[in-house]
Amino acid sequence: MHVIMMVKGTKSSESGVMPTQEQLATMAAYNAELAKAGVLVNLAGLKATSAGARVLFRGGKPTLEKGPFE
Repeated sequence: MHVIMMVKGTKSSESGVMPTQEQLATMAAYNAELAKAGVLVNLAGLKATSAGARVLFRGGKPTLEKGPFE
């Protein structure tokens, strides 16, 4: 089984404000534990919601909705 962990963007994160050193250290420790357990597959990041899009299906037809999303 694969799981994706997503953290909802905030105004700060969307504007490029980086996490604190403490937050980065906590994330690194968590990622190290995942790797040690053999369950870490990928740490690739996603783009900001300002660069995102959604595919919606209304009436059986797909429509594209461009970001940013809140």
